[in-house]
Amino acid sequence: MAQLLDKGSKTFYEEPDPLLAEETIGSQLKFLEVLLKNDPDHLSLIVQAVQGFGAYAFLFVEEKSPERAIGFYDRGLKIGLRALENKCGELLLSQTDQTHFKKSLQKLKKKDVPLLFWTSYSWAGFVNLSLGSSEALSHLPKIVSMMERVNELDPNYFYGGADLFFGVYYASRPSLLGGNLEQSKFYFNRALYASNHHFLMTSLLYAQTYAVAKQDRELYKNLLEEIIHFPLERFPEQILSNTIAKERAEKLLENIDEHF
Repeated sequence: MAQLLDKGSKTFYEEPDPLLAEETIGSQLKFLEVLLKNDPDHLSLIVQAVQGFGAYAFLFVEEKSPERAIGFYDRGLKIGLRALENKCGELLLSQTDQTHFKKSLQKLKKKDVPLLFWTSYSWAGFVNLSLGSSEALSHLPKIVSMMERVNELDPNYFYGGADLFFGVYYASRPSLLGGNLEQSKFYFNRALYASNHHFLMTSLLYAQTYAVAKQDRELYKNLLEEIIHFPLERFPEQILSNTIAKERAEKLLENIDEHF
């Protein structure tokens, strides 16, 4: 069953109708939780659940209901952290020594990248929507260390997903708190290269974060227009994400004057 779900999950990202995808993913996530209840240490099921909750929160919930999205990110985070702590042989959430935390991550190998990346992804989503919580923000250095470890082990994983995280991270923070637009541009360009400009969420976040922070209206407009005119059939494995990116790009372009 786990193998069947693992292979079948790819059809979710190949779904061209976002409404159908949104209507069906909820039952799949509950089914994964049922299976994990019976086999809580099954790695494939764990990764599918962590990725599923994170993707569901980002693609369908975050814009409409941030509070609900926090809950879904948290569910994925808890599943992933438990598995990572088992692999590292120690607690990660409660660690306060960043040096020790990084040493713990050195126990993880390339085969652990999917679990590490999607757990980091859910954690980042949780923190991003909890900016008023000092406790949530205190965990940001851990997320950075986890994404750095992903880049050490497999920098191309999920279309340069760790680079995409750092592109957003450096563009979203003020310079006094580590923000750096040049670093942001560097990581966004690496992420674009990793997918050959085919994973449109990279371009969308590039526009929303870097271009806005830089106040580069021309770049913002060009990125959004590239997304809108990208042929979906060119990248069938991510039709769902790319379709949603196109929808968001059209709205952002219509309201461009709100940002510049």
